[in-house]
Amino acid sequence: MNIVYIIGGIIVAIIAFIILRLRGGSQRSTTPSTPTISTTPTTPLTPPPVSTSTPTTPATPSTPTTTTTPTTTPTPAPSTSIVRKSTSALSSTEWDNFKVAVTTLISNGTYGQLVAIHSNPAHRMHGTSRPPVNVERFLPWHRAYLHTLEKELQNVDNSVSIPYWDWINDRGIPPELSSFLGTAQSRSPRGPSSLPGSLTTINNQSAYTAFTQELEDGPHNSVHGWVGGDMGSLPDAPGDPLFWMHHAMIDKIWHDWQQTHPGEVPNLSGIDATMDPWSETASFVNDLQNLGYTYQ
Repeated sequence: MNIVYIIGGIIVAIIAFIILRLRGGSQRSTTPSTPTISTTPTTPLTPPPVSTSTPTTPATPSTPTTTTTPTTTPTPAPSTSIVRKSTSALSSTEWDNFKVAVTTLISNGTYGQLVAIHSNPAHRMHGTSRPPVNVERFLPWHRAYLHTLEKELQNVDNSVSIPYWDWINDRGIPPELSSFLGTAQSRSPRGPSSLPGSLTTINNQSAYTAFTQELEDGPHNSVHGWVGGDMGSLPDAPGDPLFWMHHAMIDKIWHDWQQTHPGEVPNLSGIDATMDPWSETASFVNDLQNLGYTYQ
């Protein structure tokens, strides 16, 4: 009996142990697990970087470069700054400055080059007994010629201009030139006791062609003749400084006539209108404002 009790007790104990084990496992499986909390701080998301640089200013469109087309017509002088006076109105200082400037051009060879231009008939600047186009070119060509010398004189002394010899009122050769450059020996003035065609008759011409013919064939040619010397020779005439003063007077007479006949201009076109060997045209030299001088 004891053995039975013992075996029964053991069986009961085993069953009890099994029951307890089953209950303990059930409790452990139904207990919710505690979530693991990370102690490492979460790094916040970094926002996109904000640019601290100065915003780029849009580039200003560049202004297109304007290309100036060269012109063969000289640019007009900005103002009239040169005054041509009568030889009788020049002061002794003005005469001295003129002589020094001319002598300088003779020394550096410029004067001789200008004289050579006048000796070339290809420039068609004299109208007497020549084609009609030469008649039309006589006055504007010599105006451009005088202007060329005057610019050279101004390069030496900007106070110097070409004086005009008023042989109507001052018939004798200016005494200041009587011994200038030794020209007294080459001149044989006979005096303009009578100039063919009075200035009044010349100025009364209403058409340019008739006016220039009267002026060239009359006083212009006569003064060249009665002064004599270099002045009496077409190729050599500009070698005498009196030539420039004589032609300044011719130019002044034309300028005065232009004031009452503004619509009368040389009848020239094409190549004939260019006062070679320069680029000035007849229409350009027609206005003294373009050349920057006037008469007193």
